[in-house]
Amino acid sequence: QAFRDLGARRLIITHWGTFRLGDEPVWFPPVQIQEELEKQGLSGCYVPLNHGETFFVPKRGD
Repeated sequence: QAFRDLGARRLIITHWGTFRLGDEPVWFPPVQIQEELEKQGLSGCYVPLNHGETFFVPKRGD
């Protein structure tokens, strides 16, 4: 909901898999996020990153 409220263009999740806080597999949060965004028609906004991966934010207009 915050993604929509803020008018964001990209969603990057961080710190997933850092701590095991539940019973789900460690890889599950990114998969769950992707599935939910697809349901809401926002799949093109998600930037899935692997651990240690870098994402450079393009300049406005790019």
